[in-house]
Amino acid sequence: VEVKFSHPLICLHDTHMVCADTAMWHLAKSLQQKPADDAEPLALIVLNTPIPSEYRKMFLHLWQNASLRVCADGGANRVLDFFGQDVWSSIKLPQVITGDLDSAREDTCAFFSQRVCILDN
Repeated sequence: VEVKFSHPLICLHDTHMVCADTAMWHLAKSLQQKPADDAEPLALIVLNTPIPSEYRKMFLHLWQNASLRVCADGGANRVLDFFGQDVWSSIKLPQVITGDLDSAREDTCAFFSQRVCILDN
């Protein structure tokens, strides 16, 4: 399955991964244990929906290999709950937390705002 995007998007929604466009793309390269040198840049957008435990390893791999990590509103809660508060020295931070932040908890906003990622309301 392949297509060329300038920045492919993956969204985790309910228990399925959903591509943000109708075109197909190089998912296999993004899921390789060590990403290929020719792998396309990957953007990961996390929505306010549970990250299923059966996708834990895949989500961690995608998160760490994404060139852009975005949390949409309460998706920041999901990421913080997934990783916890004590692992961020070895886990990449989201670059952007966006939305009106009505679903993002106060502790989540406080945690991420102290770590240089952008809160965009």
